[in-house]
Amino acid sequence: MNRATKIAVIVSNLVAVWLLAREVSRGVPPILGPTLLAFAVSLALAAIAGDIVVSIVLLLIYFVPALCFAWFSSFFFSYYAIWMAALCGAMMPRGARARWGFPDQWQAPLVLWALVLALSWPIIVLRETDFVPALLDRGDIWNSRLTVAPPIVAVWVLSVATIATTGLLLLDWLFLAYPSDQIKRFETRIAWPLFAAAAVAAGVAVYQTLVNMSFLNATAFAALGRAVGTTRDANAFGMVAAAWMPVAACLAIGAMDRRKLALGCLGLVIFMVGVWGSGSRSALIAALIGLCVLLGGARRFFTGRRVLVAAAGVVALVAVVTLFAQPAAIGPWKRIVQFVPDLSSRQIVFSAEQLWLRDYGPIAHRMIAEHPLVGVGLGGFNYLYADILYLMSGSERPPDNAQNWYRQQLTELGVLGSAGWIVWTGLFIWMLVARGGAMNRRPTVFAVKGSIVAVGLASLVGMPTQDAAVSFTFVVLAAWCLKLSEPAAQQAPPWLARFEWPAVAAILICFVGGTLYAARTDLRPPVRATRAEFRYKYGFGAPSERNPDFHWTAKKAVDVFPIENRWMRLVLGAVAPDADEKPVEVKVWRNDQLILRANRRSDFPLERWVRLSDHEKFVRIQIEVGRTWKPADGALPVAPERGVEVGKWEFAYWPPPGAVTVE
Repeated sequence: MNRATKIAVIVSNLVAVWLLAREVSRGVPPILGPTLLAFAVSLALAAIAGDIVVSIVLLLIYFVPALCFAWFSSFFFSYYAIWMAALCGAMMPRGARARWGFPDQWQAPLVLWALVLALSWPIIVLRETDFVPALLDRGDIWNSRLTVAPPIVAVWVLSVATIATTGLLLLDWLFLAYPSDQIKRFETRIAWPLFAAAAVAAGVAVYQTLVNMSFLNATAFAALGRAVGTTRDANAFGMVAAAWMPVAACLAIGAMDRRKLALGCLGLVIFMVGVWGSGSRSALIAALIGLCVLLGGARRFFTGRRVLVAAAGVVALVAVVTLFAQPAAIGPWKRIVQFVPDLSSRQIVFSAEQLWLRDYGPIAHRMIAEHPLVGVGLGGFNYLYADILYLMSGSERPPDNAQNWYRQQLTELGVLGSAGWIVWTGLFIWMLVARGGAMNRRPTVFAVKGSIVAVGLASLVGMPTQDAAVSFTFVVLAAWCLKLSEPAAQQAPPWLARFEWPAVAAILICFVGGTLYAARTDLRPPVRATRAEFRYKYGFGAPSERNPDFHWTAKKAVDVFPIENRWMRLVLGAVAPDADEKPVEVKVWRNDQLILRANRRSDFPLERWVRLSDHEKFVRIQIEVGRTWKPADGALPVAPERGVEVGKWEFAYWPPPGAVTVE
């Protein structure tokens, strides 16, 4: 069972990465070929060279945006599919043939979390096509008031799923490849090389901040005076630099030789300037939090003189950067002042409330209230945000996240789907506050803990790990932190083992069943369109050859449109030519109510006048046929399947005398 669940997660993730690359490749550039090539090459190299290939691939995480922009002349978050395919291929030889490698205490919640992701994304992607996969080819259907088409929504959902699932698989692989008794090897091959890669990316940001903001920064952030390093995202880069800053500070303050002292000081300077140049308020606060955790937890291991010198150096560095940075660089302090213009108690309370809730909190709270158990679906908050905002205030706004990682997870996965990450977070926090680690490793322990606490607290007012660079940085830091802790902290209580796996199975069954039910009912795109009052239509084809006022439907046709009057005329025409011998069943729904069910044997029109709501502005008409047919060869270049002829919608205040009505 242990290995079977892991294989299921691996296969699901590989399919998601492939489908993501395939959907992106419908536009420009086509990344499917590079994605498949990256997977094949890394898999072959890993089979020959071993685990070192994962280390090499990890090094590239901070440079993927710049490399993609150089190769494709563009970069979007979905291009990370190429890098994730390479990482999955590199992990495959060891990961696929082993059981889950998570520590015992973490295994049940993390496996549950991975299975929730692996089993829910296919349901959500199908839901966004209204369970008609052919709609993935349609760019003229809107799935929300944001006017995003099914392929765009699918790309977003798949990106969210693959980043999270690949991160969990990497965490598992790090425990398989580097057991807790191989900390030195882990640091040599994974932690310090990734630290060095982050420093290189931050070095580019230093150049952008002090010399030329447009260098490798052909983004909107350049116009705002914000450095991006090599990540093309100032917020993500700022958080990466902030996450590594406590490690650099620990290396500098606790160095026992000149080489480590020089490296630590250089790293601290580069990351500090990088955080400042990014202009990210949350990154600056996160960096300060990380440094405070380091100094507070490991103060007994550092001499007071070194700490004071380091603190003075940081203050001096900020002053120098502020004075000598090019005028284009805005820095985070200016943005903080803009957010909190004065230090009055009323303004501080108002700013704190806005930082916590903004406009996203109430919307997330409503989503949670409406779907508390299974949520609105993986990745759903971003594109459903506009619909709920319209329902609450009648206004519209571009897509955004919930500005709180924990709130967004609960909104999208519900209580059942969030059970895994909630339990894991609780266990992880307990590990952070518990005393552990060999005495000579303590400074590093608190440095890594400071980095994790920084990202965790920043996630209360933002979504830093929604970016792949920050997410995988956090995974490496989490693995490093646990490896530095006492082995006893990794063992689960014996009594817990008897209950955790049955509980995992029960939660997973309820979650998948509830997600599927919600996808088939009130979270269907046409149902959402009816509620949020926007047009949604598919399944209606070319006009009939006999009467241009009639259109052929496919096997399933849905139309969501404004109500123009109290009554609507519904007319059904011809079906398959052999209907006199094989009747064709036709069903028609008004919203969720089946209003017509007929076995059509001829093309004689079937007319009904349907009563529409006086209180709603939009109505949903759905038509399904038992079987379809195609015209004879030569009638059309590519003959689509046909269901039933449907007349043009007509409206009236009263139906004509003698009409057959449907109340």
